Order: sequence, then structure tokens, then C-alpha cells
Amino acid sequence: MSVSQMGRPAWPDPRTQSGPGRPPRLNREMILEAVAEMLRREPDAPLTMARAAAAVDASPMSLYRYFADRDDLVVSVTRHVLREDDVDAEEGTPWSERLRSWMINVCRKAVSHRPLFELAASGRSPAWLTCSARLADILEEAGFDDEGELAAAVYLVGTVTLGQAMVAAASAEYLSLPRLYGALGHLTADEAARVGALIPHFGALGDRGLELVVDRVVAAVSDMAGGCRLPEAPRRLPGQHPGPAVTTGPEIQEPTKP
Repeated sequence: MSVSQMGRPAWPDPRTQSGPGRPPRLNREMILEAVAEMLRREPDAPLTMARAAAAVDASPMSLYRYFADRDDLVVSVTRHVLREDDVDAEEGTPWSERLRSWMINVCRKAVSHRPLFELAASGRSPAWLTCSARLADILEEAGFDDEGELAAAVYLVGTVTLGQAMVAAASAEYLSLPRLYGALGHLTADEAARVGALIPHFGALGDRGLELVVDRVVAAVSDMAGGCRLPEAPRRLPGQHPGPAVTTGPEIQEPTKP
């Protein structure tokens, strides 16, 4: 037993101690790590408050002390997972290298934490905004000084990366060569003949497929930062189907005076 500076015994703080045989008190970081590990262990199961609570041997209601709702939990776990390998770049590291590392990190994390990134890619979770905030930090260094152009660059990188992440997460099971060749039977003869010749090349790409996508995206962002803008989409009325741009009709000429 230690003695305090006042000469009295210094007892352990009961607020930080758990009773005999009881699990340690919860905290946000403990929950985030346990949920991330659960997702790695069971990647095909959905992320629910009940499963998250089971991961820390607690009741679902107890999690609401730390997270407002499931969206809050999903966003927090996504941030935690991406932060694990997202170290601050050394001073002077080019933005292009930071962007490349971010894209590759997201794709790798999607393989081991598929439910998180499926929610982000589908828009069912606001976790994609966490990705957007990180991207904005990186892309501002590329020279974007207009918020509209920065938003376009974030949208381009974010959607391509999340799409590629879903491909990476499914590749092992659904994009194997035997499965692809087996799927040719569901196509028409013309379709099978056309795409069948490409399948061996899909397989040959392997990990280089991700590198190819990353290289092209970095080059596109560099062009945008250099002054190239994305073409503006034609304006449409709410609910109007895609089609020709909306026009106001022929110009009405005022009658000429005799």
C-alpha cells in the first residue's frame, strides 16, 4: 500500500476499478477496437448495435452511452480503422504520394472490414464524409483554391476509390478466373466471345489493377489542379429524365412598328 503526500493511505480510485470477476469498464477506444476485430473475424456479417455490444460483452443499450446511434458507431469505427495505418506524412511529402497511400489504404482496409465500406459506398452511412474530409485535407495541397473544384476532385477520388475498394473486397471470391469463365454461360454468344478474350488479361492484372487505377486518378487530379475543369452537366428540371438540355423555347420577337 502506498502512502499519499498527506500521510494517509492512497487507495485505488473506484471509478477506474472493476469488481472481482467483472469485466473492465468500457470506453470508446475499447469498443472501437473490439468492433474492428469483430469485422475482421466475421466480414460477411452485418454491423449492428447488438453485434457490437456482444463484441465487448455488454448490452446494446450500454453502447448508447458512447455513441448516439448506429451511424455514429459506423463513422467512428471507420475513422478508427483508417487511422490505424494513416500516419502523418513527413514534411515535404508530395500530395500525390499522400493521395496514393490513402487510396491504397482504403482498398486494403475494405478487404478486411467489408461491411464498413459497403455502407460508405452505398451512401447508407455518413462514413463517406469521413473519407471526404481526409481527402479534402490532402487535395488542398494540390493547389485547389476553389471549393467547387475541390469538391469535384474529392468526388472523383472518393467514388473511384470506394468502387475499387468494393472490387478489391470481392475479388478473392467473386472475381476468380474459374468463376468468371463459369459466368460466360449466362451471356449471349456474342457477349461471351467478346468478353471471354479479356478474362485472362483481367487475371493477369492482379494487384497491378489497383496501381493502374491509382495512377490514372492521381494524373486526373493533377490535371484538374492545373486548370482543367470537369465539363458541366446540362441543367435539368427536378424529376426530368436525362436527355437534351432544357431550353426556354424560341425567342419572342416584338412586332416591328410600321
